Amino acid sequence: MMNRKLLLIGLAMMACLIGTSNAMPILDSQNFDWKYEMDVQPNNQDLNNSGSDDFWDGGALTVSNGVAIGTGDDTYFRTDYGGSIWRDEITGAAFTIEFSVQILETGEEGTAGTMGMYARNLETGGGPYLNVARSGQTLINTQATLDLGSQDNTDGQHVFRVAREGDGSVWVYRDGVMLNPNGQPIVGDLSVFNNDIFQIGDIWSTGHSGDYEIDYVRLTDGAYAPVPEPATMLLLGLGGMLTLRKKK
Repeated sequence: MMNRKLLLIGLAMMACLIGTSNAMPILDSQNFDWKYEMDVQPNNQDLNNSGSDDFWDGGALTVSNGVAIGTGDDTYFRTDYGGSIWRDEITGAAFTIEFSVQILETGEEGTAGTMGMYARNLETGGGPYLNVARSGQTLINTQATLDLGSQDNTDGQHVFRVAREGDGSVWVYRDGVMLNPNGQPIVGDLSVFNNDIFQIGDIWSTGHSGDYEIDYVRLTDGAYAPVPEPATMLLLGLGGMLTLRKKK
C-alpha cells in the first residue's frame, strides 16, 4: 500500500512539473536571456552590446533602492526603436516575459488598473496585453477583456509571467499559478501600438494610473512555464493521497 501511495504522489508531482499549459518546458527566470534587476536604469543598459540602450530614455520609470518606481501618467519602459533589446533579440513568435511588481495603495487607480504590459513583434503581428490592478488582473485580446482573478496585488511583490507559444497560445501566471480561464490557452493577439514593441508601466494613458514598484523585468525567446512552487507540488501530492484513500 505504501508503495502505491508513493507512486501516486510521484505521478502527481510529475504532472505538476510537466504543467497543464500544453506541456510547455519549464524555465526559471533566473536563466532568461535578458534580465533587468532594477539596480540601475534599464534604459541606461546595453546587455547585448548593440551600441544602443536597451530601453528608450524618454518617459522611463525612475529606479531607486532596487525598484523602478511608477508614480506618474505615461511613464514606462519601451523598446520600439532600432537597437532596442526587444527589436534586436526577441524576434520569434514564441517568447516569455516575467516581471515582479507591487501595486501601491496611493494615487487614483485607472479604469483598467494601475499598470500594464504589452508585447508584439514583426513575427506575431500582435501580442498579449496584461493589466495589473490593486485587486486582480485582466488580459485584453481581440475577443474581450478577460478577468484573470481578483487577488490582492498590494500586499507585496507578485511575480507575473506571460508566455506566448509559436501557435499564438498565451499563458499567464501569477506567483507560479496559472490564471488562464479553465486552464485553456488564450488566443487572439491584440494589434496596438507599434509593430515591434515591448512596453511595461503606465502604458495606457486613460486606463492606467496609480503608484507601483517593479522589482525586475526578464525576457527570453521561447515559451516557458514557471518552476512550480513547493507548496503546489505538496498539494498535488496530498490530493493524490486523498484520491487513493477514497478508492480503498
